[in-house]
This record gives sequence, C-alpha cells and structure tokens, in this order.
Amino acid sequence: MKRIRGSSLVRFARRFGAVALRREICSRAVRTSLLVGSVLALINYGSGIVTLSLGAGQLLKIGLTYVVPYCVSTYSATMYALRLEGAASPAGSRPPGDAGDGLSVTPRSSPGRADLPWGENDGNAQHLEHSVSSQVE
Repeated sequence: MKRIRGSSLVRFARRFGAVALRREICSRAVRTSLLVGSVLALINYGSGIVTLSLGAGQLLKIGLTYVVPYCVSTYSATMYALRLEGAASPAGSRPPGDAGDGLSVTPRSSPGRADLPWGENDGNAQHLEHSVSSQVE
C-alpha cells in the first residue's frame, strides 16, 4: 500500500473542505439529515417524543441522530465530486483513495461468480453445493 505524504494529506483536506462546503452538497445533506434523522428519532425515541418525557441525555442523542446522516451524506457527496474532478485533472492531484495511489478498489458494473471470495473454479463452491444437496436428499 502506498503511503500518503503529510503535505498531500493537507492539500486533500483543504480541497475536501472546500468541496464539502458547496451549497448543493450542504443543502442535500440537510435534506437527507432531516428525513433520515426524523425517521430514526421516531423509531428510537417515539414514545418519549409523544409523551414529551425526554431527558437532556435523550435530547442530545436525538441531535446526534440528525448529525450522523448529515456527515455521511456530506462525506459521500464530497468524495464523489472529488473523484469526478480527479478524473479530469492530472494524476498528481487526485484525492487519496482514487485510482493510482494503491488505496482504491476498481468498481465493477456487475459482480459475477468469479467475484465471489472462493472464485468460480474453486472446489470450495462445488464442495458446498454437494454437501447441501446431499443433506436435502
């Protein structure tokens, strides 16, 4: 695995912050947070919300229930935007985890049997199929 130098990491953090603060990314993250956070808050604290019997600790947890989806949405949208921009920029300006730094995984359009951990031609898969079919008989 290739090491990321400190200066590259600082440059990436600055770029990540600039992209994460874009209006379209923030507004989508807020909408996602409101939807997902509300559903999770109702699932986890619905009875306390209905009876208005929530303590300070529960209110803090409800707040975090909204913060987590915001962070996840912001992170995923920012990384996607950086990858799109990295595809059009020189190889040296790609973010960590993008192709060429040893940290990325090449996405596949549709996984097949060869993508499974035991592979298509491995005897483990045949052994498993045989043992299951012999138990059924």
